Amino acid sequence: MTQIFNIDSIEEELFNLGLNWEENSNTQTVLINTPSQKNAAALISFGLMCRDLCNPEKNNKVEHFNELILNAEAYFNQCRDCKFSCKPEVAECGRTNKATNELKNIKDSRVYRVESITSNESQKSICVSYSKKATKNTPFQSKTERHIQQNYSDKWHCKGRAQLFCDFEHSLSSELYSKFSNREICTDNLAFSYSGLVYVGSNKKNSERNANSLIIKVNDKTYPLSDLLTLKNSVISRLLYISALTLKGLDKHIKARAVVFEDIYSFKLIDHSIFHNASKFIIVNSEESDMKLESLYEYYSTNRQWFSINEELTEGKNTHLSTKGLSVLVLNEA
Repeated sequence: MTQIFNIDSIEEELFNLGLNWEENSNTQTVLINTPSQKNAAALISFGLMCRDLCNPEKNNKVEHFNELILNAEAYFNQCRDCKFSCKPEVAECGRTNKATNELKNIKDSRVYRVESITSNESQKSICVSYSKKATKNTPFQSKTERHIQQNYSDKWHCKGRAQLFCDFEHSLSSELYSKFSNREICTDNLAFSYSGLVYVGSNKKNSERNANSLIIKVNDKTYPLSDLLTLKNSVISRLLYISALTLKGLDKHIKARAVVFEDIYSFKLIDHSIFHNASKFIIVNSEESDMKLESLYEYYSTNRQWFSINEELTEGKNTHLSTKGLSVLVLNEA
């Protein structure tokens, strides 16, 4: 791991908080007071992302086909015949996003329409098709069908969402990301998307702007933090972004392992019970919010009666953070 941030700087401490965070069987919530640090959520997320790159299980390989099936089922059962034009609060369907009937094949870059779901000997497949227009050589319109099965689903993704994987040319740089990691990076992860790390903010453009208030320099080359996070300009995505205002990206089937809330407002706007098995990091900027850590803990425990303060972790994290104007409160979920 190369020394990128200034030693003992706030930026380094926030990055290391994510990088060195250990998942454990007891879910924990971390409340972080960071005055005037707009990129705090991005730095913690980047630390978590670099940590995840070293774990061979931190990718969407196993869940990918199931996500395609769930999307297709939701399209047929809920969205296809819905008369409310994707207004979940009116339809009362329990969804926050419209299921799509368009799947894209990364090999031929063609968009196919979902036609049906079939089952054969306990194995499901998704039937998709596209239509060819009539030409001089083929005067009749023709329709081509394909069947997506689990073993061949990696080249398909929902239109408008990140691919499952990319080729070597478009993968993340091992040379670059290894400079931020304290363990060996799993090479596969550099080419595969992962949605177990979630970033919740008010809207994506604002989050990108906050992240890019810090430009990181490595070997005389500069990198916007939003690019390193794969928030933008990336074929694959190593974190899932959710807008707390529009709920874009939120899905009840999310299997998050770590969730970073950009601010207290993002935390209060969203149903965080969906993330009950995930470590949660909530950023509190005391200069922009009248809610201090103590009152946030009171609010949090009022709504979640099964939380207690982890005295050991709280004291340990605060030992060096407090000298830099940061404070942390770690809660255990019983």
